[in-house]
Amino acid sequence: MKINLLYAIPPQSDIYGAYHDGFTAAMEIVAQRHEVTWLNVHPYEPGYAENIKRIKDADLVLVKSDWGWLPAQAADRALLGSSLPVALLIAGSNKPQPSALARRYDAIVYETPWYENYLKDCHHPFALQAFGVDTRYMNTKDRAENPNIDYVMVGRPAAFKRPERLLEKEGRRLLAGDISAASPELMQKFADAGIEVVKHVHYEELAKIYKRAATVFTPTTLQGGGERAVMEGMACGCQVEISPDNPKLQSLIDMGVQSHEDYAKALLSMIQELEGGRLVSNRDKCMGQVLNQVMILKAKGKRLPNTLKIRGKNILAKFGR
Repeated sequence: MKINLLYAIPPQSDIYGAYHDGFTAAMEIVAQRHEVTWLNVHPYEPGYAENIKRIKDADLVLVKSDWGWLPAQAADRALLGSSLPVALLIAGSNKPQPSALARRYDAIVYETPWYENYLKDCHHPFALQAFGVDTRYMNTKDRAENPNIDYVMVGRPAAFKRPERLLEKEGRRLLAGDISAASPELMQKFADAGIEVVKHVHYEELAKIYKRAATVFTPTTLQGGGERAVMEGMACGCQVEISPDNPKLQSLIDMGVQSHEDYAKALLSMIQELEGGRLVSNRDKCMGQVLNQVMILKAKGKRLPNTLKIRGKNILAKFGR
């Protein structure tokens, strides 16, 4: 089967061209059985226009995206009016869209057991949980007997990840992740507090950091990600500390470590069922596509007065008035 996988990473990101985690490792296994093409549909991607044109050139489209984010938007535009099989691989924690809209996808894949609570109201006919980390790297082999890092925080230090809470910890502290868009003020506070900062590193190097750390500190909000760091830390034998207001990450801790092979097995099972005809009816898919476009138009209508106001100011400024 020919599969196009849509994702979005801007060129300025530290992980551009170096994206690797449990998902990419799982897709390596999927690619052993199917022809998989990765299409970066971020608008800043140099090959963006060409990648958009290629979306429909497949037997199945996988969309690695949160609801309504860039890859989902690209798929919605390219597949409007098409019955081509498509699955949403949810990358985020936003609530699912209503059932009628969600049925423009033939399958929905979510990462955490906690997310099942959201899907109860969505009533999608084909939803499954799949997640894992690359255990070829993330494991307890060569773990330090006496870790020399007290707390490590992994991921980009965006506000929803609450990176400032690392300042409250004592001992040797380290932040590892994409800092391309980090707040200069926060980075200065980290420097003043003696917190080490390491830019995005290869997965193998990241595993070495985990294996020298006592605790993986992931104080994110519910919408702040952290799934990968939590499971990677557990896989490497670290203690994991999360915020008590984040039941999503707690559900991952309760579930335990899942490998990239577990992840691939779930994805391959889904693909097999889609190949076998477990698809949303053309009528329901078309209805979902139409309702989604109506929703988009309504949102644009609400923004129109403000958009016109901004454009008017820009025009006046251009002519010096």
